[in-house]
Amino acid sequence: MDLTDILNLFQAVEPYLKVIVVLVVAFFVIGIINRLVRRFLGTTVLPLDARNLLRRIVVYGLWFAVLMYVTVELKLEEIFMPLIGASVLVGAAVALAVKNTLSDAVAGIFPPVRQAL
Repeated sequence: MDLTDILNLFQAVEPYLKVIVVLVVAFFVIGIINRLVRRFLGTTVLPLDARNLLRRIVVYGLWFAVLMYVTVELKLEEIFMPLIGASVLVGAAVALAVKNTLSDAVAGIFPPVRQAL
């Protein structure tokens, strides 16, 4: 085994090593961000349901960004991007189908705004 074989092996393994490092770092960083967002939202006057919803949106958004990085790094865009596009269309169709229920749920979470006379 000479130097070119070792370099070729490293080039083949490098994306997987990057992905493993990114996933480990993301696990810890997103955990810290989750705690910071929970602590910050604990000081607000929002209802508990709204706090949990906002915290989950932040955490899921960060995990989605990590998933997109992994997809690009491992060159899996051709497989996952059409699936993500289709899931967006399905999500939009479901959201339109249940928009009245969603608006009632959001109205129940947030208190009504009182207008000054």
